[in-house]
Amino acid sequence: MGDKVQLGEGPEITTREDWAALVPVTTPGLVVVKYVDPKYFNGVVIHTEAGG
Repeated sequence: MGDKVQLGEGPEITTREDWAALVPVTTPGLVVVKYVDPKYFNGVVIHTEAGG
């Protein structure tokens, strides 16, 4: 499983049950990220892609 990422500010999570119920199918703007791929130009990160 990857990390959960929410566009903007998501709901407050206070319990394990809340965390388990936080899934993309029921939470608009939420994704589960399995990889992060930084893109470099002249040794500087100019863009970061994430996907799952």
